[in-house]
Amino acid sequence: MTARLRHHGTLAVGVLLVGVVGLAVGAEAAQDRARVYYREGNSISVQVIPEGRSPLLFQGEGDDKWIFTGDTRKLVGKSYSIRLQNHGRLRIKVVVGVDGVNVYFRKPIEGYAREDVGAVLGPGEVRFIKGFQVDMSEAQQFVFSPPEFSEGQRIEGSRVGELEVHVYEEWRPEPGGIAMEKQDGGRAEGAAKPDIGTTTGDVIDSNVRRVRFVPATPEPAARMLLVYGRPEEGWVREDYRPSSRLGVVIDRVGNGSRITSVEPDSLAEEVGLRRGDVIIKVDSEEEPSPETVRQVLRGKGRGDYLFLEVERGRHLLSFKIRM
Repeated sequence: MTARLRHHGTLAVGVLLVGVVGLAVGAEAAQDRARVYYREGNSISVQVIPEGRSPLLFQGEGDDKWIFTGDTRKLVGKSYSIRLQNHGRLRIKVVVGVDGVNVYFRKPIEGYAREDVGAVLGPGEVRFIKGFQVDMSEAQQFVFSPPEFSEGQRIEGSRVGELEVHVYEEWRPEPGGIAMEKQDGGRAEGAAKPDIGTTTGDVIDSNVRRVRFVPATPEPAARMLLVYGRPEEGWVREDYRPSSRLGVVIDRVGNGSRITSVEPDSLAEEVGLRRGDVIIKVDSEEEPSPETVRQVLRGKGRGDYLFLEVERGRHLLSFKIRM
């Protein structure tokens, strides 16, 4: 091991833990966790868990790639967390990127130990990541969104609708220590255009601390890619009762739904919607009819987010509204 590699540091992230989730289903069916194995049978698993729901289901596609099997339109506006579990016998550093953005301090994910900040997990340790870490004490919730709201849109060349995980083993100084070949782990080409991404929600408490970690190699021992931005049928969700109304009256126009009145002291008035605004997109639904707008609103629970694209005269406005 050279001195250059020994200088690679990292950040251990302590995030609030939540309840235990269900086990993975049969190997041939879609599973609620993606798991990748690396040297000597060690492995790590990843789950994506919408708030108040079971983990999402993914179908394996190759050794290190998984595809979400549900309908992405029903995810829009839901906050979620990422569950990591180290099934190995050694400490590891785990770097997580959402839409090409490192979840720790929101920098582009690079794929090299020196550049990427990650979480250190001990043997058997479980870690829940609930949002983008913005400083040493706070994070901003993960929220599924239309792609144009994604944090990844700010990163040139990023791929919206993807969750990427890089795993680094810890260097051990004893004779015959870790020596691993360079992993290719490149992303598959030709993926469908995403129709969903991840934006930021509420600020939440999430304290972190710095610890020393020396990776065994400058590149990951294992990589994982979970694609959640491809619309497919099959995911079933329970209905949520809407906790509040937007507070507008709308009628149909050629390219969407026009707001004909805004109720005083309503959510719509609070966020700045006006009479005459034309809703041309609600969540992932383009040129929505009044019934489509109502259906989307009926699917929102308390704390969910609503995304609107609105024409106001010659201007196009975007609204991210907490219900």
